[in-house]
Amino acid sequence: MEFPRIRWLIFCIVFWGIPLALLWYGNEQKYIEYEAAKLESQKNKVERMLTFFDSASSPDKFFRILFDNYSDWVNKGGFSLKRAKSLKNYVNRRFPGMFKFTFLDSNGDIIEPLTDFEGRLLPRRLLKDFSKEYRDLLRHKSLKVNRKWKLYQPFFGPLVDPKISVLQDRFHSADFKKEKAFVYIAIPAYWGLYIVHFSQPENWDTIGASYLAENYNLMGKKLKIFTVDSESRIFSGKNLIRNHLSDYRNARKILEKSFSSVICIDGNIWAQRVLSPGIQVWAMLSVVKDSKILLERKFFIGKLFLCFFVLSFITYFVVTGKIKIYLSIHLKMVFLFLFSSALPVSILFFTASKYIQDRRIVLENKTHSDVEKALLFFDKNYIRFQGTLQAKLNDAFYGLQKLNTGLLEKAKVEMENICTMYTPTFARIFDENGNELWKYGGREVSMESFKSATRRVFSLMRKSTSEISAETESKLSGLSDISMAVAGFELETIFSFLAKNVGKLYSTRMSGGNQLTGFFPITDSTGKTENLGFFFWDRVVLEKQFVNFSKLLISHNNGTTLIYARNNKNHGNDRPKKFRNRNKIEYFLKKISGVSQSVFGSVYINNEKTLLTGVKGNELSEYNLVGLTSDSEITLEIKKLKSAFDMFIAATLLISLTVGGILARKFLLPVRYLGNGVSALKSREFSYRLPVLDNDELGDLSNTFNEMMTGLKDLEVAKIVQESLFPFQELKIGNYEIYGTCLSASEVGGDYFDYFPVSETKFAFLMGDVSGHGVGAAMVMAMAKAVVATPSYTGVDPVIIFQTMNKLFLETLKRKKMMTLFYGIVDCETNSLLFSNAGQCYPYLVRNGKANHIEMPGSPLGSRKKSDFKSETIDLFPNDTLVLYSDGLIEALAQDLECIGYERFEKALPELIAENTVKTENNIRQWHKKIALEGPLSDDITVLVLNYRKSSES
Repeated sequence: MEFPRIRWLIFCIVFWGIPLALLWYGNEQKYIEYEAAKLESQKNKVERMLTFFDSASSPDKFFRILFDNYSDWVNKGGFSLKRAKSLKNYVNRRFPGMFKFTFLDSNGDIIEPLTDFEGRLLPRRLLKDFSKEYRDLLRHKSLKVNRKWKLYQPFFGPLVDPKISVLQDRFHSADFKKEKAFVYIAIPAYWGLYIVHFSQPENWDTIGASYLAENYNLMGKKLKIFTVDSESRIFSGKNLIRNHLSDYRNARKILEKSFSSVICIDGNIWAQRVLSPGIQVWAMLSVVKDSKILLERKFFIGKLFLCFFVLSFITYFVVTGKIKIYLSIHLKMVFLFLFSSALPVSILFFTASKYIQDRRIVLENKTHSDVEKALLFFDKNYIRFQGTLQAKLNDAFYGLQKLNTGLLEKAKVEMENICTMYTPTFARIFDENGNELWKYGGREVSMESFKSATRRVFSLMRKSTSEISAETESKLSGLSDISMAVAGFELETIFSFLAKNVGKLYSTRMSGGNQLTGFFPITDSTGKTENLGFFFWDRVVLEKQFVNFSKLLISHNNGTTLIYARNNKNHGNDRPKKFRNRNKIEYFLKKISGVSQSVFGSVYINNEKTLLTGVKGNELSEYNLVGLTSDSEITLEIKKLKSAFDMFIAATLLISLTVGGILARKFLLPVRYLGNGVSALKSREFSYRLPVLDNDELGDLSNTFNEMMTGLKDLEVAKIVQESLFPFQELKIGNYEIYGTCLSASEVGGDYFDYFPVSETKFAFLMGDVSGHGVGAAMVMAMAKAVVATPSYTGVDPVIIFQTMNKLFLETLKRKKMMTLFYGIVDCETNSLLFSNAGQCYPYLVRNGKANHIEMPGSPLGSRKKSDFKSETIDLFPNDTLVLYSDGLIEALAQDLECIGYERFEKALPELIAENTVKTENNIRQWHKKIALEGPLSDDITVLVLNYRKSSES
């Protein structure tokens, strides 16, 4: 049979190619997600670096960090004049002509080798005094440096304010003779301190960014930094960008039209950050493919191809019959149904995986959105907190109006309670003359100003509201909040406004800060104001209290969120104060400071993903708020979703198995009954009938089988008739023995053999072959048996018997049936054989180890009216063996697909002769079975063996 290439190819593609392609697709999706996550991680890396530049490259921050680090270097391991000079020279080399250093030792004396001014601009005595008073100022022991500041201004510059810059920033504008635009005053160390004046060069805006970019690029990292000015000129990192200039221009065009700050072009990540109106910092990171991942992908694809070829070759050997695999029909059907359902289930699995990923993103975004709203609400609650404080103050002072006696003492108690709870920067009780009756807090204020202002408040309170409004309107019109300074501005305007709004808290600005302040009347039962309570809160302190009093947990659908409030100026005011994971979110906190909108991110804490949501405080101006939400609730929901998909997939497979089983049962139960019917047929139980389960093709098959069994019942009768014609055991007469068997190709065969005694010294035997099979052949054999067994024909010449049978067959069968026949009579006394042959295969006489034909041509019985039958006689000798056989033995196909033929049989026959006829017949049968092609018989095979054994006596 020709090899079915097309069918084999289709089978391999459908059953092996498609599943393996789905495996490849799923594996590719995994790697795509990995690469996307890696790309996102690299983008975050670039953004972190740009955030660092944003926070550290502005000139004031840059030089402050530079000289803070310089202080650490100078102080490290003990002061060394050599190291200090070396570092000073390094700074001057990096920034030539910018800096002038002044070093003072612990006594305030100038250290000559390190000082550039040499004391000409300020007398040494004044520098010595400044050194001492500056130390005292930082220890809060003295304010002499403030009072004598005009003496120091020729050295430090007219724009330096000791109350602001020295105490707070240590780096500020000096405008000292114009060429020295800034001054830096180091924190005193054990050996002394240093002061740096430096000018503002033309590239002032770019100097910090350029310096940081050059130093970073010198490290040779894959991430490259370069800076660009407002005219798009690259002024640092030119050599790095030269090979990527075209990509840079494309990235610049894309980012100018996009709200994004990071993009990926041709395997390079590009990002920009605007540092100032004239400066941009750019970063480029080459995305390098993970060689290990690439190798894994290639190896996986190779395994899939190898698997496909191996399975295809196995299929080839199965299709061509070189490998035989037995699988029951039930298993085949179940496997086919599983396969047919596995393909859509696989597609569903990949679709479900994508849906689950998208669902996680949706849940994370919803969590970020919920937490963002909560953080903004938390920020807005600061206004409510101020309202609560206002209400508490009103309640406290309103309750004093019921008292007739002990008003002042009770007021002091209320003031102390409020101060204990809300800790104002300072609070006072004044009488109508401005005398201080009670105080809280130690802030230095001008009491003379307060006395006059308090008297003014009392005076204004006694006027009508319209009078107060007319007096203050011109001074306060257009002010949304009150800006004042303890020194330098008239307080009367401020207190006039507060007098108009006694009993209310208002936001004010003093000395660059933001405060909450107000007067509250202490009134007796008659309505007369006896005293005034005054409160003053720095906004920093009040915001800190609000954060301390607030619940820092947010409950929502996706779990609980912890709020981390980060104070921008003093991390000691952070809440929670002892937050162990502060370092892990430091980058995220810097990112919040660098943008105006909300920021989302994530971090792993204790091997658990935590979502980060950050907002910059609006009402809480000193704080950035970060919501930390555990991913556990989202993960739990995703697990439930995965479980639902897994259950659906399992249910689909179970349904497929069930349907496959039902259909297999539907088809296999009739097949099983049919198998039972075949077994019944094999055991000749022709009364067995198949149950008709349904009116379909299988039901028709059952009806046909039942009809066949009815027909076979008739054949059984014929078989019984046929078997009754055959002798069933060996015959022994004298020194002769004879035995034969017939193996039919069908229920009723066409071969016929018989042997029987004729007299005490004679026996007859015959072998014939009727044309066709079935009942007709059985009837012909019965007719032959009747003639041979007739007493008048027993022992007569075979020719007479042939003539009688030939006439009978012609008259009865009309040449529709014919029969070949060999008939022989053995005389045991004379040891002779009388025989005749009517077209039967020539028998073999095996004598002295050699097989020879006994030839006698003749026409079959029933074929001719005038048939010339003849007989012959031959002598038999001891150990002679006569073998008769039908043509089914010779004409059967051997394993080489050729007929077995006479030559093979003649050659093998001498070796098959045994000591008795039964063994000889069995040897012939086994030889034939060994060399014949497997399968059902194409014709009947009959073997008859006659032996002449000389007795031991003779």
